[in-house]
Amino acid sequence: KGEEWYQISLGGSSENDVSLGDILGPSVPKTEVANTLERILQVYVERREDGERFLDTFRRIGLEPFRVRAYAPGSKEAKQEEQRHAVGY
Repeated sequence: KGEEWYQISLGGSSENDVSLGDILGPSVPKTEVANTLERILQVYVERREDGERFLDTFRRIGLEPFRVRAYAPGSKEAKQEEQRHAVGY
């Protein structure tokens, strides 16, 4: 049986300014979702302005800072994604 992978998207809203989230990058294995989310939240905590919501921070700084941290070279996600592509998935 294959491993479960999850696609993470950021920046969506169900408020008056309805929008779909942007795909962060390659899918993340189930076992690494929590670690990936932790790195995403670290970016938010480091880059937010006082009282700023996650969505507002995301819209101000864009997707790239979150992507860079989530798939940092040497992270388990980056290595697993390389292996996954190497075997043709």
